[in-house]
Amino acid sequence: MLSVNNLYKKYADREVFNTISFSIPQKAIVSLFGKNGQGKTTLLKIISGQIKYEGRITYNGISLENDYNEFIKKVVLINNSDFLYSHLSLMEHISLIKNLADSEVLADELLDELIDILGVSEYKDMYIKNLSLGTKQKMQIITSLLTKPKVILFDEPFVNLDEKSVINLLKFLEEYNEKNNGIIIFSTHSRDEKLQKFSNYKMELLEKDMVRLEAINVYN
Repeated sequence: MLSVNNLYKKYADREVFNTISFSIPQKAIVSLFGKNGQGKTTLLKIISGQIKYEGRITYNGISLENDYNEFIKKVVLINNSDFLYSHLSLMEHISLIKNLADSEVLADELLDELIDILGVSEYKDMYIKNLSLGTKQKMQIITSLLTKPKVILFDEPFVNLDEKSVINLLKFLEEYNEKNNGIIIFSTHSRDEKLQKFSNYKMELLEKDMVRLEAINVYN
């Protein structure tokens, strides 16, 4: 379970969260909604350990505040930023992060599956700088998932992806989350029908001190 308790976050010019709390169970797939500026990206960055905050965040008893290194091994944030090294290929990126995976055998199997479902086999040895935005996004997803995170956070995940890749990715993530007893949170500005059908929970940021989390289409 991912638990957020009394979360408080203030920037110099405004207060984003004022002691909000919620808990997300294992195997949950959550669509995160909220108006522009409501704090969706900030919330994901906080949970992934990227920005400071006040409050308490735990995943299955592991505290982000007290066990930072152990916590962030289990969490990954995937957004639309181009964080990849542009002068490296996908396979060169993999060589940098492979030691973070559970084992080389599992990493290789997962890598092959992701390359196949996202259709990037012909690009895996090309420099990132020479790829389209959509293909860069796919490479980012592959490198992020290779470490087999337990909590996967997506910020506007489908902006640059083609329809076939979205469908394939959603199917993979559903099976991955079930098998690994994980948690997935998607942040989106739109009420994407595919995403809502895929999710079993909806979370909405209503006010700086109010969050609504409800189950939808929950399956056993």
